[in-house]
Amino acid sequence: MSFTPSNFAFAVCTPGSEPLLKRELQINAPSLRLAFSKPGFVTFKSSAPLEIGASLPSVFARVSGVSFGRAEDRSAVAAFVKHLASHTGRAPAIAVFARSAGSFSEISAEASSAVARWKSELAGIEGAKPEAIAAGDLVLDIAVDPAEGAWMGVHLQPKGRAAFEGGLVPVELHPEAPSRAYLKLEEAVRLFQLPLRKGERALELGSAPGGASLALLERGLAVTGVDPGEMAPNVLSKPGFIHQRIPAGALKRSELPKPLHWIVLDMNLAPPVSLRYLERCVGPSKSTLRGCVLTLKLNEASMVAEIPSYLAKVTAMGFRDVRATHLPSNGQEICVVGKIRD
Repeated sequence: MSFTPSNFAFAVCTPGSEPLLKRELQINAPSLRLAFSKPGFVTFKSSAPLEIGASLPSVFARVSGVSFGRAEDRSAVAAFVKHLASHTGRAPAIAVFARSAGSFSEISAEASSAVARWKSELAGIEGAKPEAIAAGDLVLDIAVDPAEGAWMGVHLQPKGRAAFEGGLVPVELHPEAPSRAYLKLEEAVRLFQLPLRKGERALELGSAPGGASLALLERGLAVTGVDPGEMAPNVLSKPGFIHQRIPAGALKRSELPKPLHWIVLDMNLAPPVSLRYLERCVGPSKSTLRGCVLTLKLNEASMVAEIPSYLAKVTAMGFRDVRATHLPSNGQEICVVGKIRD
């Protein structure tokens, strides 16, 4: 039996974001046709076979690649690994994950059990890479559903992005976190391996009630939170936290932290407005600023078409390596990160 190419692509996404993913690909890859859709897992058909290593041009896909249908059992996966390795000349790493999962803490006990069973069954498959997944690796994805079985796909692990199976960042909500913004900040830092350092200063625009501020404080940063809303008492009492209880638009240059190293933004405003507030803070701080972590709200599905323009605006402010994704804990919004210096 020889290796058979596939005309199908797959995308793993956060359950509930499928409509945004589909809309995005109608714009970025109009030749693809929807083939299969379940919460957190969508496949598309191409008119021609896809090359190994192909991925979808999508912000909303946590992982994407070439789909190879159902994984019936260990023997079927072992046979596929053999043919894939022969075809590519590379030993694939194997990633097993729950097909329909939001954030790490939301995986059901049933799904966790099913994933554990598959990992146990696939351990030690001949020809598979035994080491942890690294940048540039060929990865065989096994997406597991407790009721419907498992599906196989193949992708190349991108550089500059930590290798979490299924794109699911292993972060638990801090017991004292006043909001899920804690998860969003931690997922972004771990996924993009952002080098936050103890003793640095961060400015958070849209800080209330304090989830992201708590994450930054726990990492040893000093934080100035800007928000007219109330901060959680446990965040207000943390050493190193300052609350400017004003709208972001009222913040004066003289009130910016000095030196400023990181800007975190999460405001319920249209992205062009949020980005204007970001730009006002970047200019005076560019000599010390290291990077930004932004949550941009997409309150209308039509805003998906504007994502490239939002990224271009961030780049024009002087940020480099600007990237966007839909984090496991994101709602109808995206995470954008950028760096000015390492």
